[in-house]
Amino acid sequence: MEDLILSVIYALVPLPEAPHGSLVQSSKVQTTLSVGAEELDPHLMSLQEGRLIQVSAHRDYVSLTREGVLRVEWLCRQPLDPRFGPRLPGPGESPA
Repeated sequence: MEDLILSVIYALVPLPEAPHGSLVQSSKVQTTLSVGAEELDPHLMSLQEGRLIQVSAHRDYVSLTREGVLRVEWLCRQPLDPRFGPRLPGPGESPA
């Protein structure tokens, strides 16, 4: 499988789920995103309030951004869920 980047941008509208895992939101908007066997530590996602609005695919790592406050990256080796559109080219790649 190829490596992918998933970018998760926080804004005002929640998404019901994220690629390859579940997006769980509490009243404090504490969020856990699971990608295959990888899971973000929940305390990393509870710094500021915000809600998911968009997920897009890239390559080589996973990136979460919460309203410019938090950015977390980790490796992901999963095929992209087609509901979230085609992946973007990685470094040194030509656009598809």
